[in-house]
Amino acid sequence: MDITFWYVVASIILIIIVLRIFAYIQKQQILRLIRTEYGVNRTQIYDGRRIDQVARYYYQLRSDSVDTLDDQTWLDLQMNEIFRTLDYTQSSIGSEYLYAQLRQQNKINANRFEEQVTYFSNHPNEREALQYEFRMMKTKDDNKFVEHIASESAFASFQTGVVSFMGIMGFFTTLYCILYPSSALEDGLGIIAIGIILIGQFMMSSAIYERTKDTWDTMIMFCKVFKKLKVLEKLDPNVFEDELKEVARIKKAMTSHASFVVTYVELTMGSSSANAIFYVIAAFYGLYGIALQQAKKLFIKNRGDILSLYDLIGHLETCIAVASYRQFKGEYCTPTFHDSASINAVSVYHPLIKKPVKNTKHVDRLSMVTGANASGKTTFARTLAVNVVLSQTINTAMATAFQFKLGNVYSSITISDDLLGGDSFYMAEIKRLKEMVSLSQGGTYTMFFMDEMLKGTNAVERIAAASTILDTFAQGDCFLLLTTHDIELTQLLGSKYSNYHFKEVTTDQEITYDYRIYDGITTGSNAIALLRVCNYDEDIVVEAQKRADHYGATNTWIA
Repeated sequence: MDITFWYVVASIILIIIVLRIFAYIQKQQILRLIRTEYGVNRTQIYDGRRIDQVARYYYQLRSDSVDTLDDQTWLDLQMNEIFRTLDYTQSSIGSEYLYAQLRQQNKINANRFEEQVTYFSNHPNEREALQYEFRMMKTKDDNKFVEHIASESAFASFQTGVVSFMGIMGFFTTLYCILYPSSALEDGLGIIAIGIILIGQFMMSSAIYERTKDTWDTMIMFCKVFKKLKVLEKLDPNVFEDELKEVARIKKAMTSHASFVVTYVELTMGSSSANAIFYVIAAFYGLYGIALQQAKKLFIKNRGDILSLYDLIGHLETCIAVASYRQFKGEYCTPTFHDSASINAVSVYHPLIKKPVKNTKHVDRLSMVTGANASGKTTFARTLAVNVVLSQTINTAMATAFQFKLGNVYSSITISDDLLGGDSFYMAEIKRLKEMVSLSQGGTYTMFFMDEMLKGTNAVERIAAASTILDTFAQGDCFLLLTTHDIELTQLLGSKYSNYHFKEVTTDQEITYDYRIYDGITTGSNAIALLRVCNYDEDIVVEAQKRADHYGATNTWIA
């Protein structure tokens, strides 16, 4: 054979070897990055994914359940920030699923979930292999995959008549060049025709992509997701038996036709350097239009199975994220559950506080917490509520031990004016309270966490209304924790509600807190002392104290 032939063969082999080496180096770099990210502070490396994009899966497909954490409670408990610290996922699918899981109360099989999280904690090689595969999907945060699963109307309509016509012209041009190569080259007609068709097809391809961008990108993402079936088949059958059964079911349901369509789409609609030649050929013959139509039909026909596959990937990413989060936090426990409407917490703390003061307390079914400003009342309420939510969604509590009765969580902590709805602060608050009162009487055990009930109105009506509403809560099947400055409520409801308080130490120069919870009602206040600490004019501080002392002694105000 001619030596040139062997040069060509050697060159091809060398190129393949070099490409393999580069691929190996790239994979090792990504794996090192995955190892570096595992178990560290996620907020330092969070890539800025927008919460509204991540939340779409939840709102499109999961928010209709009565057991979801509602928007007000999510806001009250600063769950967006907690989600960010938990998001160790590698793909948008994982982020979206994790977000949805944090909002779905009482949904997980705790024992099964714990077994799988523990597996990933103890098997770094298997975990990293999965993380690598999920990262290499390279899913976009602003994809519309979920919208296409949720509704057929999300698919863009398009016509491929012109594309098909030009593809036919491309076929005949190719045939002409093969049958009459000399003529095609000499008169240049073949080259001119090929150029015109290529330019026209690329213009049509760009136009169709702009018109169908979301659907086009969704079909490409669908291919990436579908190909992970082979990856999921390698899961440990002793730990992921149910997941493997679901993988087998999905694979059988979608048939071998799906594999053909997926390969066809990747070759004709992708634009990576790996399939650049196929992409040009597909453009010349208009094959991308056929690929898009076939992928669309396959997707619509199998939306349920595609969602199941989406959920499988999301579930595995969530298990890995929780394993990573636990390693980062270090101090955590798996919760236990009992039938008593109370909370037993040992060394419980809030996951967002860098140097938290941990509290140990048995909190009764109906409780009020009093204390001075900034002493830790509201933080304690949030701490308990957040740990209940994390316990019910990811089987994890920030405590040495944490025990409670399973129930949906509702809160009223950061109510604000509804300018668009035309509601004042007080109106927004009483609407929220009415909703919570109704839930307490609905026959389903519910957990309520409130801060400063009815603070949007005057003291007399606030005490009268709040005490009556709290009486109503006491008749329902619920747990209720209220933080308040209204000592009168503790006196009026002392026979029904247990009392706890936080302390402070006040001097002329400063106010200090130990942030620990104690039994009983507070005996101190610091609102006026804080004026002095914040360097208010001394005349204001003295006069304010004088008026407060006079009211305390006579129950009347100085005119």
